[in-house]
Parts: sequence; C-alpha cells; structure tokens
Amino acid sequence: SLCCVCALPAAGVQSVRFSQAQSYREQGKFEKALEEYRAILLADPDNAQAYLGAADARYALKGYDGALKN
Repeated sequence: SLCCVCALPAAGVQSVRFSQAQSYREQGKFEKALEEYRAILLADPDNAQAYLGAADARYALKGYDGALKN
C-alpha cells in the first residue's frame, strides 16, 4: 500500500516500484508497467533496468519509436 511505500528510503521505493512494474508487465498491463518505469526514471535517470523495462513495455504496446528512443 502507499502508506508502506512512504516509510521506505528512496532506494526501497524504487525497488517496490520496479517489482510492481515487473508484475504489471507479466500480467500484460503494459501501460501500467510503463507508468511505473517512468516514475523510477524521474527519480533515478541512470537506472538502466528501468530504461530496459520501459523499452520492453513500449515494444509490447507497439510503440516502436518510443522504445528506440529509450
């Protein structure tokens, strides 16, 4: 829940977001996954795993141009 996320240090929040993004991706909820990856990248623009996840989600959504720009 959001309450628990607020109590975590920044790295913990990113870890929770990444787990949530992966879960959404596995469920085929690529838009939701992309939202999580974007949130991670806003806080940590050097997160290579989030860039890869975002590109993968965009590819699944057939957003090829966006996937290439990632």
